[in-house]
Amino acid sequence: MKANLAMQTLSSSEANALEFLKDDWKLPEFKDCGPAIQFISNIDRITDILNSRNLYGKGFKSPLRYPNIPLIESIFKETAEYPLLLLTNENQLLVQSRKKAFVFQLVISMRSIVPLSEIQLQRDENAFKYV
Repeated sequence: MKANLAMQTLSSSEANALEFLKDDWKLPEFKDCGPAIQFISNIDRITDILNSRNLYGKGFKSPLRYPNIPLIESIFKETAEYPLLLLTNENQLLVQSRKKAFVFQLVISMRSIVPLSEIQLQRDENAFKYV
């Protein structure tokens, strides 16, 4: 399965739909879907930030700029440990399973994007000084 297609299914609208079925309609089949809602919301927020390319994007889909770096940094600090605590169906940590690459790639991306962005933004700012 392609990662970009899999990530499209983990959207905030999916989390909202599950929450609606759980809280508003109070369907018994969805009473224990709180962890799934949290997982989908966290992964959606992280991938929105990491995939921000549109200069006109809003919210978490906006590109990295000096004003939003503190917000993004705080979100990543909150959620960086989350993927490391995910469990498989056998109650084994995902990072100790055969499918650990996804977790490591996600955490490494979150931990490196802000410092790399700050370096690039400083270079861009310095480049405009000489124009």
